[in-house]
Amino acid sequence: METNPLSLIIKEKTLGNLVTNAKDIKAYVEEKLKEYSVDNYTGDAKQAAKDKAEINAAIKTLNDRRIALEKEWNMPFAEFKNIISETCDMMKTASGKLDVIVKAREEEEKAQKKAQIIELWNGKNFNLVTLDRIFNAKWLNKTTKLAAVDTEIDTIIKNITGDLASLDAFGEDTAILKDLYLSTLNLQQTLNKGAELKANRERLAQLEAEKKAREEKEKAENETFGIQEEETKEPENTPVEDTYNVNFETREVEKVAPKQAAPAAATGGTIYTFNVFGNENEIDTVRAIADEMGLEIIPGITLKGNARQIATFKELLTDNGIGYDKTAIINLAAKRID
Repeated sequence: METNPLSLIIKEKTLGNLVTNAKDIKAYVEEKLKEYSVDNYTGDAKQAAKDKAEINAAIKTLNDRRIALEKEWNMPFAEFKNIISETCDMMKTASGKLDVIVKAREEEEKAQKKAQIIELWNGKNFNLVTLDRIFNAKWLNKTTKLAAVDTEIDTIIKNITGDLASLDAFGEDTAILKDLYLSTLNLQQTLNKGAELKANRERLAQLEAEKKAREEKEKAENETFGIQEEETKEPENTPVEDTYNVNFETREVEKVAPKQAAPAAATGGTIYTFNVFGNENEIDTVRAIADEMGLEIIPGITLKGNARQIATFKELLTDNGIGYDKTAIINLAAKRID
């Protein structure tokens, strides 16, 4: 029967036998301590100091002897212990060198297996995601068979395809959600995003519908009362006559150079009717300016009221055979220039 050269064999073992008077010393000290108590000590302070020094010296001598004897006693085992420790260190060094060889071989085997997995993946003709996106490190273990890897890859491809198909139900958000899913491969996260997009779209549609309803309601009310938005500025083709600056306090009129050369009447442009309203002094000044420019002053009246009053007023005009026309009318409010 062969013996393992690394198995420790005890060829001889003799347990030491140490005979001393240590117990006698201990018994003597126990008895002597009775004399050294505060109640029983008969000497004075000087004698106590002398006895204390003798006891401390005895303690050091006794302990030093114990340490020396312990080293002598342990020397055979210490030598044995050192030999075993040095031997284990040498064996660890050898193990480390062998580990480099073992790991190099393992990496080579993993590289070969990964190449087989890549070939297996390429044969699936599935390009929606790359292999690294779904790769599992456990596939490289010796205990994981290539057939098991093949089955797992098929399952992953089937799940991805099924998840993408389930996103078709989101309609206009489908493209965005599929892109998100292919970036994360997390269906639950993608579904949460889909629900968020849908909720946002519904809120926006509701706001738009509410806005449209308000506008239609306002339009209907305006039509009911016969109110239309007034034109607040002249059309782009409005002919520009001579322009005047008016100081309403002094009623002085200053003519300003016209921005366009020809007056409306000379060019055949549209003739506008201006309705100017203000206080009595302002109206007098406006009338003076109109006379100066040769503008025709048309008799009229300016009324002020709320929508219902204006609507009723229009009905009464119609009842009395009076119509009205807003074509080419511009309303101007005279203001004081400071």
